[in-house]
Amino acid sequence: RRPSCADLRPKFPLSPEHAQITYMLSTLLAVATIDRLGRRVGLWWGAVGQGVSLILAGAFARLLKDHPEKAATYGGAAAAFVFVYTFVFGATWLTIPWVYPTETFPLEVRAKGNAFGVVGWSIGESARPDSTLSGPAYRGTFSGCMY
Repeated sequence: RRPSCADLRPKFPLSPEHAQITYMLSTLLAVATIDRLGRRVGLWWGAVGQGVSLILAGAFARLLKDHPEKAATYGGAAAAFVFVYTFVFGATWLTIPWVYPTETFPLEVRAKGNAFGVVGWSIGESARPDSTLSGPAYRGTFSGCMY
């Protein structure tokens, strides 16, 4: 029998919807800090925070593999650092690149420059098979599940 989406969903209480809530809350942090800290500082700390959280998520995942008897501890820590990564990404690298085109182009071509930035994003985003723009075409490959 082919597994259903319920069979494939992780057996812990964190779901894809929690990631969306994490993104929403992190963008509120960006609104409060983007002008105070500056763009470069935000991108730099975002890169450091994402790197550290992914290293820790990977380390806890490895510990989980080596010590399955501590699955609740190490698995929870690995999942938590994935959400830390999501939060840091949402507060820095998700929001700041949208601000740059509007500030770097001269006023007379700012609208067209920002439009080209959005077009570039949509081309890159639609190239990903799991993208929100092209995802519906590939959902049959993943048993129709969105996670």
